[in-house]
Amino acid sequence: MMCADLADAGPGELHFGLGMRRELARIINKRFPKSRNLLFICGSRSVIDTEAYSDLWNNLKSLDDRTIEFMQIDSREPSIESIDNAVQQAQQYNCDLIISLGGGATIDTAKAVGAMYPAVTGQSVRCYLEGVGDGSQIDWCPLPTVAIPTTAGTGAEVTKNAVLQCRDPLVKKSLRHDALFPSLALVDPEFTVSCPQEVTAHSGMDAITQCIEAFVSCRATSQTRKWALTGLSTGLRSLKKAYEDGTDRSARTDLSACATYSGYALAYGGLGMAHGIAAALGAVCNVRHGLACAILLPIAIMANLPTHRERYDELAASLEYDGANALLEEIRSLNNQLNIPSRLREVDVTHSQIEHLVELSFGNSMSGNPVTFSADELKAILLAAL
Repeated sequence: MMCADLADAGPGELHFGLGMRRELARIINKRFPKSRNLLFICGSRSVIDTEAYSDLWNNLKSLDDRTIEFMQIDSREPSIESIDNAVQQAQQYNCDLIISLGGGATIDTAKAVGAMYPAVTGQSVRCYLEGVGDGSQIDWCPLPTVAIPTTAGTGAEVTKNAVLQCRDPLVKKSLRHDALFPSLALVDPEFTVSCPQEVTAHSGMDAITQCIEAFVSCRATSQTRKWALTGLSTGLRSLKKAYEDGTDRSARTDLSACATYSGYALAYGGLGMAHGIAAALGAVCNVRHGLACAILLPIAIMANLPTHRERYDELAASLEYDGANALLEEIRSLNNQLNIPSRLREVDVTHSQIEHLVELSFGNSMSGNPVTFSADELKAILLAAL
């Protein structure tokens, strides 16, 4: 019920709820009746030992008129090289539908593989990345994908981009295309029950950051703010509960809803400063994305408040906080309870890296920030946050 109003929000189809994994075969039969060769990409090794996974796999195997190829991948953030290798492997299977089970990195891998599968053999995904590619455009129809998240964070199951690591230059960039929206998102919060505390904390704070940034973004609309507000309210009330008791299905369901709402909100409303810098932190300092967002969220709010306090006051009032400062203190308190550091030096960021971080922070995410910072202003902010 919580995500019922999202069902028709994007180009894909969304099925949400505990136990939804047992409906996968039925939904595939209805949604993809002509697909015969399925590629199942799994990025979470720990989830394979769970009852939820057994339920899903046994349900999928009931499609006895289809062939199913299994591909185990690394759950770390995908790189140009890992995508190129995965595409080569996938092209051996002659697949016509890709199913992904894992966190945002796995879902992004599946989206990128689906996009590049029909490309000219041997062509690297790098050619199509924003900012570092050669300007090549995806002018074909990517393979359809089914996204089944095992974490509650990125909302990648409802977004139209895939974030990849690039070594030269050392950046994180997106592969974008309207057809990268998964054709089907199946969100069963049961898969998140096996998430360790740290993953729960970092992915949850990523979703919360996405909701806040999408709400105050200069590209926000009334609809994206509604999604962001609903997601944020569920995330704030449940993240600490899920962190302390991973088996709390109600809290896990709330967090999964928060992540999905945040995905819709950012897909149509943009992000902001925290995500702009987080991409740079991941590339330069190898800081995991959710952790980077969690550290940067209070820093970004503080930087934006002097000129755009009214947006945060509106958000705070909608959540029944007494103004922007009270919301900021709630975020800081939550980070502290989740054992998330408050200073960049605590994740080994050094003074010598600040210039490079500034240089790499002005990407697509930063363009949604309500304040336009100069490089010198951003450098001062990061130095103060060391």
